[in-house]
Amino acid sequence: MRCKSLTLKKLQSKKSVIIYVTVVRYHLKSWQAEIYLARQDQFNIPDSEELNKMKEENANLQEQLNEQKKASEVEAGILD
Repeated sequence: MRCKSLTLKKLQSKKSVIIYVTVVRYHLKSWQAEIYLARQDQFNIPDSEELNKMKEENANLQEQLNEQKKASEVEAGILD
């Protein structure tokens, strides 16, 4: 009896996941294991100008992060 209820719960869970995946725009690939992938048609593809702008912003943020790391290392050195 317990095995039957466990199987039923597993089937209900699987059905719920499949419904969620369908509603939230994911795609199910079944091989040896099930893999859930986001459908690519739901995303906007930036043009090269936008990509360059994002790269510049990323570089600036990386530079700020490095400066903060250096400052915290110096501060940690002072406190030791």
